[in-house]
Amino acid sequence: QFSTVKTIDTKKCEKKKHSVAILLRYTGIISTMTMAATVRQQPKWIVTLLLLFLLPHHPPVTAFLGSTTTPHSALTEFSLADQVLQLRLDLGWTNNDPYTRTALPRLALQGPTLQLRPAAAAAPLPWLPAAHDPLYQTASTGPQTCQILHPASYVGWNGLERVPLERGCWEMIWVEGSFSGRLVCAFELPIPIHRNGVTFDAGPLHVTFHLYSPESWAAAQRFKELTQQKSAHLLREKEEELFKMQRASHWLAKAVHYQRAFAAFDKLLVLPVVSHIPNPDEVVELNNGLLLVKQGKVWKKTNALLGPSSRTLGTAVVHSVGSDNGEEEEDFDIRRHKRLLGRP
Repeated sequence: QFSTVKTIDTKKCEKKKHSVAILLRYTGIISTMTMAATVRQQPKWIVTLLLLFLLPHHPPVTAFLGSTTTPHSALTEFSLADQVLQLRLDLGWTNNDPYTRTALPRLALQGPTLQLRPAAAAAPLPWLPAAHDPLYQTASTGPQTCQILHPASYVGWNGLERVPLERGCWEMIWVEGSFSGRLVCAFELPIPIHRNGVTFDAGPLHVTFHLYSPESWAAAQRFKELTQQKSAHLLREKEEELFKMQRASHWLAKAVHYQRAFAAFDKLLVLPVVSHIPNPDEVVELNNGLLLVKQGKVWKKTNALLGPSSRTLGTAVVHSVGSDNGEEEEDFDIRRHKRLLGRP
């Protein structure tokens, strides 16, 4: 029954082996450069910082390291070419708390409408997480052209104001052993945006959505269902043992039931997190058979030497999908409203 879980654990072990291989290669480079710095009487910490933050993205070093990422078969089996996506961007908050979200300054953008072209994007390009990382280039389709059919807009003091997005490109990332892949769209914001206390500086802007193939979607749903069943069983076992502990009269029986409850709770804590796996009503089917999660993330790359490498700016929601024939499908809410009214 839990064969899927065992397969996933094996794939995680393979990923850990790849991570250890990369770490060993970096350790070898650092040791060699540290010895050279000792000979030349240079500070070791300067060389170490240089290797950790500068050399990993230098072409000679990345060529030496090579790529250890295995691509998923869905990269060649499915294509996102000529797919049309109409988005809504909700910017200005960085958490999922519905109570604090409404209190923070926000900027809601209607659009943009994108068409994913199969042609290679022309340089210069905004930074893409896999296409510009030699360790993950094999797990990416490479930078493709993202044509902006309709720009994003919002209502300001001067009426309808458009947000210019330039140099659009996209890539699909899918690593072997992962349930889902990622669709990453990158743009260049030429001018800053100021509204409702929300300020966005000019620069690159990224939008990410998760993708599922029919096979990986079925496997993810099975894995989620099995994990939730096991979680409910362990939680019920913990509550039963705590109830028996309260009803027991002898101290030794209380200790035994408490130990069993603690063991069930300990197993509950190590279960994999499945909250990121979406429900069936949270995905939409694309023209090529892939399933796209409706809600994505808007983020921006940071150049900080320490701390996170990206900063979340808000969410992106797929408003409607279409194809290259110029006819976009109706909005999801409109179609749902028609079904409730019994209209075609």
